[in-house]
Amino acid sequence: MNGQEVRRFTGHEGPVTSVAVTPDGRHVVSGSNDTTVRLWDLATGKEVQRFTGHDGLVLSVAVTPDGRHVVSGSNDNTVRLWDLETGQEVRRFTGHQNWVLSVAVTPDGRHVVSGSGMKRCACGPWRRGKKCAGSRGTGIGSGASR
Repeated sequence: MNGQEVRRFTGHEGPVTSVAVTPDGRHVVSGSNDTTVRLWDLATGKEVQRFTGHDGLVLSVAVTPDGRHVVSGSNDNTVRLWDLETGQEVRRFTGHQNWVLSVAVTPDGRHVVSGSGMKRCACGPWRRGKKCAGSRGTGIGSGASR
């Protein structure tokens, strides 16, 4: 790699705060201060999908290992799970009491982990009926389905 720019993804109306690549390497997901999450075609640089619904800056994004969903964290104190194909919100986690600064998905794809401005991490299942090891029902484990 020579450090030369190969592709540019333009369209966000605010600074881009986080990026992730889908497991198949075909798409890039970005989160921005414009409150949106966007899916981009890596080969063309064109926007494929726009995810709207956050009421604040999107500070972190992560893609599930199966490449079917994206997770976003925001300063609206929520973690959201989105369907990459439809752009629809699948689930909203509302347990944080401060900005969600970072999100991740476990390698088995069963749990979402998030870090907040309250100096704590939370772990919760994103599918109903599943529990995170060590979870006390706080943080993102108290999510509501949409």
